[in-house]
Amino acid sequence: MFSLMSFRSKRSTYSHVGDYDSVAIRMARPEDDYAIARVAALDSRKAPTGRVLVAEADGEVIAALSVSNGAQAADPFSWTSEVMELMEMRAVQIAAADAGPVEAIRGEVKQLRTQLT
Repeated sequence: MFSLMSFRSKRSTYSHVGDYDSVAIRMARPEDDYAIARVAALDSRKAPTGRVLVAEADGEVIAALSVSNGAQAADPFSWTSEVMELMEMRAVQIAAADAGPVEAIRGEVKQLRTQLT
C-alpha cells in the first residue's frame, strides 16, 4: 500500500505497491538526514540535497529524490523502481505548484504541442 500525502493537506491516497504493507511519499524532515545518507551510501551516490522527497516503506526510508535538482538515491536491496516513479510524479506536482497556475498551464501547453508534432 502506498500513500501520497500533500504537504498542504492531511489527505492521502492509498494503493498496493510491491510487497510492502505501506509506502509513504513525503517531504523529508531534519530527522530523516541520517536515513537519506544511509540510502545514498548504499546506492553509492551523494545524498540528495535541497527540498527532498523520501519514500518510507514499512517505516523505513528506502529512497530519496531532490525536488530542487532531481538527484536521487534508492536502496538497491529494496524494491524501489515503481516507488521512484511515484516520487518523480510527486516532484513534478510540487514543482508545478511552486511555479504557480500560469506557469503550470504554459508547461502543459508546451508539452502538449510537443506531443502533437
